[in-house]
Amino acid sequence: SEEDIFILAIGKFIPRKGFEYLIKAFNVIVNQRKITNIKLRIGGRGPLKKKYETMIKDYGLNCCISFLGYISDEEVPSYYSEADIFVLPSIIDDRGDTEGLGVVLLEALACHTPCIATRVGGIPDIIKDGINGFLIEQRNFKGLVERILRLADDRELRIKIGINGYKSVKENFNWNSISKKIIKVYDIIENL
Repeated sequence: SEEDIFILAIGKFIPRKGFEYLIKAFNVIVNQRKITNIKLRIGGRGPLKKKYETMIKDYGLNCCISFLGYISDEEVPSYYSEADIFVLPSIIDDRGDTEGLGVVLLEALACHTPCIATRVGGIPDIIKDGINGFLIEQRNFKGLVERILRLADDRELRIKIGINGYKSVKENFNWNSISKKIIKVYDIIENL
């Protein structure tokens, strides 16, 4: 319906992507807060899919969480554009592995999609909290709940964050900007 808010998450179904915390957040949203117009679509594949399916079934969330499977590069932009919010709940896993840059965030921001992500790896290099998205601490599913509900309840904020996200990608993550940064690093090294 028109009132539905669609959340998108994309990534490999591996520990460092933190999807289990997003599922736990939806358990709070749906079963504790009794909010049923927020839907989650998860794109990807990997070894933890069965675990996620079990969590969804045990929490009774089949009505609001669906798996999209693998999404091709050609199809990804339409999913970002259709989503009201993109979430990347990455963590530092038990082996110390975490998110590098978070390219999916750049892609989502380039499509004007407001983002919520965790403060790990290279994510804070992309997301400036409250400006072009929201940052929360890793494994903090309650923080996810609050940020999701804040954006879900405020269409104007979603638009503002989406516009700021697009501008930040356009200004900071284009080839011209990146090449200037690389040249600057070489100049520093050369002068050592």
